[in-house]
Amino acid sequence: AGIVAGNGFESGGKYTGVAPDALLVGVKALDGRGSGPISRVIAGIQWVVEHKEEYRIKAINLSLGAPPEEGYRTDPASKAVNAAWQAGIFVCAAAGNLGPRQRTITTPGISPQILTVGSISDQGTIPREDDVINEFSSRGPTIDRLPKPDLIAPGSDITSLKPGGGYVAQSGTSMATPMVAGAAALLWEKNPQLSPNQVREILVATAEDRGYSKLIQGAGYLNTT
Repeated sequence: AGIVAGNGFESGGKYTGVAPDALLVGVKALDGRGSGPISRVIAGIQWVVEHKEEYRIKAINLSLGAPPEEGYRTDPASKAVNAAWQAGIFVCAAAGNLGPRQRTITTPGISPQILTVGSISDQGTIPREDDVINEFSSRGPTIDRLPKPDLIAPGSDITSLKPGGGYVAQSGTSMATPMVAGAAALLWEKNPQLSPNQVREILVATAEDRGYSKLIQGAGYLNTT
């Protein structure tokens, strides 16, 4: 939530989110340790679809995943995110933290319809030239032998809000994914009429090729500038 929309108040503006003060709806599906059955995640996605008009929900950020046991056509989590996309909701999901091995993309990131996000390290510097892919970032192909992730975003030592107050730095594709959700929010701020497919196309088309395999970086490094 902080990576997407934090306003940086507690840090005097130092640790702001990608889209400060964007409106959020929190749907809690996991326990305090970040675990729980995938059925609860699916129920949360279905709740969002049912209430999207009431809360004007445009996107779902899924900083979670599980090793897939079947292909996306029958995988329950993939079917849930596909239904959300068809309902007009943009969905981005974490690729997983099981790299550098291939075929480690987690579900629902295996869905070819949604945007799946891998992680790159900014090395703690402002210039992008020295940024390198994180070893932990899951690689494709998916269980269906499809290319994933779709793009990569900063996910190493990301400082953002800590439950109960203050800030904490964490790493993982779960940190990279809200970078993309925040970028989508900025695109809608400029053009509220963009469809999920149009947002996806813009993010992929503007991604910066870092020279890695498409099974590592997808289209490349998030770059909406």
